Amino acid sequence: MGRSLYESVNVPVGMKIKEFRENEQKRKLNCVEHNKKLHILLLEEKQKRERKPWLYDGTPQIHPRSQYVQDMMVNDIYLKM
Repeated sequence: MGRSLYESVNVPVGMKIKEFRENEQKRKLNCVEHNKKLHILLLEEKQKRERKPWLYDGTPQIHPRSQYVQDMMVNDIYLKM
């Protein structure tokens, strides 16, 4: 079992090749898991956009105040400063 060019260049001084290969396997597995999680998040975001597109298309969300709120703002018990 010889070394590949990648291993020859990237193995730190003093580290055994077996340890380096194990670390590379762990790193690759972590990358795959991370990509799966990222893909799931992107799919969830896409589904949210499809279900409620008005939240994402830049439409202003204007909600008028009710008469009750309007009266409370004018006639409340706290002093206005």
